[in-house]
Amino acid sequence: MFFGLRSYIVFVVFVLLASVSVVSSQGTFASTSTNLNMRVGPGDQYPVITVLEFNTVVQPVARNDTGGWILVTVDELRGWAAGAYLRFETGFDIFSLPVSAEIIERNTNTTGDEGASANNAYIGTVIPNSLNVRSDSSVSASRIGAVSSGTQVEVINRNEFGDWVFIRTATLEGWVALGFLRFPEPVAIMQLPLRTAPVPAATQDTGTAPGDNVTLADESHFQHIVLTQSVLGTARNIHQRGTQRGNLPNSFIKIGESNIAGTVYMCSFAWREYNLGDYDYLQPIVDMFNQTSSFCRDNQTAQNGFNTASVLDPIWTTSPDCSPNESPLACEIRLNRPSYAIIYIGIGDMAVLSVNQYRQNLRRILQILSDNGVIPILTTFPMADSFGAELPPAFNTVIRETARQRNLPLIDLRAATWNYDNRGTGDDGYHLSVDQQGATYFTGDEQDYGRTLWELMSLQVLHDLHVYIHS
Repeated sequence: MFFGLRSYIVFVVFVLLASVSVVSSQGTFASTSTNLNMRVGPGDQYPVITVLEFNTVVQPVARNDTGGWILVTVDELRGWAAGAYLRFETGFDIFSLPVSAEIIERNTNTTGDEGASANNAYIGTVIPNSLNVRSDSSVSASRIGAVSSGTQVEVINRNEFGDWVFIRTATLEGWVALGFLRFPEPVAIMQLPLRTAPVPAATQDTGTAPGDNVTLADESHFQHIVLTQSVLGTARNIHQRGTQRGNLPNSFIKIGESNIAGTVYMCSFAWREYNLGDYDYLQPIVDMFNQTSSFCRDNQTAQNGFNTASVLDPIWTTSPDCSPNESPLACEIRLNRPSYAIIYIGIGDMAVLSVNQYRQNLRRILQILSDNGVIPILTTFPMADSFGAELPPAFNTVIRETARQRNLPLIDLRAATWNYDNRGTGDDGYHLSVDQQGATYFTGDEQDYGRTLWELMSLQVLHDLHVYIHS
C-alpha cells in the first residue's frame, strides 16, 4: 500500500498538474507545461508580454537558431516561449520550424501614472501556500508580508521587464514575482502601468519569513556519485532479471516532476544540440540510448507536479496505450522495457506527504523497478536556502539512506551543487539552473549550472553501469 491523496491534491508553486499535448487538423499545436512567460524576444533578458497558464494551447510558428525558444501564437498574442516548457505533438521535430530572430513590437504607451486604479487592474490568484510580498521587484528586497494560496489580488503595476508585478489586497500592497500568480485567461502584462517606486519603509514588515536567513549544515562533503562494488553488484543482479524479462539494454525511463519531465532534461542529446567537450568517451552512450529515443520521449512517470504517490496511482495514467487501472510506473515499464530508471522526485512530496510516507512510497517504487529488472538511479534534489532548513534536508536524507540501505546507484546532485549559485537552481529556487534552454555544453557550463552538471553525471553513471554490467 502507498500513501497519497487519490481524488485531489493541492499543489503549491512547485507542484503543477500534468499537462497534455494537443493535435489539430489545421497544424501542429503545443501546450504549456507550467505557467509560462511569453516574451518579446528569444531569451530571458527580453520583457514579458504575458503569462500563459499551464495547459494553454499555443501554435508554434518558428524557432530561434538553437531551438531553445519557440515563437508561438495564441488568440491575438504572438511572442516567444522557452521550448523546454512546451509539450508538443508526439514525434514533432522542433527543428522543422523555420528559424526566426523576430522581436515583437512592444506597446510603448504603457507607463501611465504610478498606481493604477482598480478598473485597470487584473485579478490574479496566488498559487503557492505562502507568497512573499516585497518592497521592490527583487528577491533581495525587504519582505512586507505574505499572501496565502488561493488569495485573489489586484495586479495594478509592473516593473520594467514585466516579471514582477505590484499587487494590492485588503490589508497590504507590494511586489510579487509574476510567475506565482494564476489568471483565468492570458493577460497583457506590458500594458499595465510601469512602477519604479519601492514601497515606503514604514509599511515594511521587519519579521522574518520562513526560510529567510536560514543556516544549513554543509552537505557538500557527501560523495557525489555512489557506485561502490556493492552497488555495482546489485545493479548486475537486477540487470540479469531484466535480461530474462526481455528488457532493452539501451533503454532508460525518467521518474519525477518538472525538473525531469517533458523536454527539460537530456533532450538536447536527442536534438543533437550538445558538446561533450573533454567527455567525448560518453559519445557511445549517447548513441546507444538515442536508438530507443530514451533521452526525450514522453514518460508516464515523469510529469509536472508528480510526487511518489502519483507514480503509483492509476488515476494519473493518461496514455491510451496504458491498460485500465495500470499505474504510470507499471505502464512505463511495460511499454518501454527499460534497463534503467533515472529518479528525481521529492519536491512535490514535501507539500502533501510526511517524510515517512515519502520513504514508504519511494521504497515501493524501487521494489517494483527491481522486481522488473530495472536498475534505479536515485538523485538528490538541490533547493535554494529560502525553502528552509527542515524539509529539503529531511527528504534528501531519505534518498541517501535508501540508496545506501539497498545498495543502489546515487547521484548526490544536492551535494555536488552545494557551492553553486543558489545551490544550482534558478531564480525560483527549485528548478535547476541552465545557461541555455535546449542545449548542453560540457565545456565549462557543468561547473556553473545545476542541470548541466546533472546531465553530465547521469551520462557518467549510465556509462559506468553499462561498462561494468557488460564487461
